[in-house]
Amino acid sequence: MLIEHIIGNSNDPQFKNNSIDRVNIEWYDSKNKLHRLTSQKGRDVAIRLSPQDQNRGLWQGDVLAVVENDIIVVDIVPSKCLVLSCDNKIKLITLCYETGNRHAPFYYMPETEKFIIPYDRPFEQLLQKLNLSFNIENVQLDNRWRICASAGHNHSHVHMKGSYTNAVAHE
Repeated sequence: MLIEHIIGNSNDPQFKNNSIDRVNIEWYDSKNKLHRLTSQKGRDVAIRLSPQDQNRGLWQGDVLAVVENDIIVVDIVPSKCLVLSCDNKIKLITLCYETGNRHAPFYYMPETEKFIIPYDRPFEQLLQKLNLSFNIENVQLDNRWRICASAGHNHSHVHMKGSYTNAVAHE
């Protein structure tokens, strides 16, 4: 089956009597335009997201289709993450700066007031250097919690190496 649009969420009232057939998606694939997956019940699922749905990304619980009495539902696979909270505004500003400077995915869960970053050893070392307490946990990284505006790196800037006369441009 070919799916081009997200039709709802598994918590929506109209789906309360449907059985769930899940498709597992890694967080880093959730904004891809094209997917070829097999559901837990063995269905072949091809996804070609519209530009609007691709920009939004797939979220945990998104309903992609209704087949007989089943709904095809997105299940974001939990990933190893750095989970932290920060009450110190200066440390929080530094954390946000470093996250943006590294173009790292950055999530905020309002219900727990926690910041989440996909696990990265250098980032773990940075958090230790900043003296920020954190835990390493498996978390479903849902795009609705993502802080940054885009997943891609679609701008250019100059990274300085050595001195201003030794600048190297990267895109």
